[in-house]
Amino acid sequence: MGMYVDNTLYGNWDFWWLWMLYGFLMPVIDITMALILIINKDLLKLVWLIEKLKSSSTQKPN
Repeated sequence: MGMYVDNTLYGNWDFWWLWMLYGFLMPVIDITMALILIINKDLLKLVWLIEKLKSSSTQKPN
């Protein structure tokens, strides 16, 4: 969003450190997503959280 504002609204086309950061991080994120799909590993523990929320909502009080 910051790059859009800088380029489109302010018309700045000079080198910006956020472009470099974006250029390095996007391939890393893409590779990470591909690896997670291939190895089927739940890094954020979302499956565990969903199961825990389901089990806590279905428990009956004494």
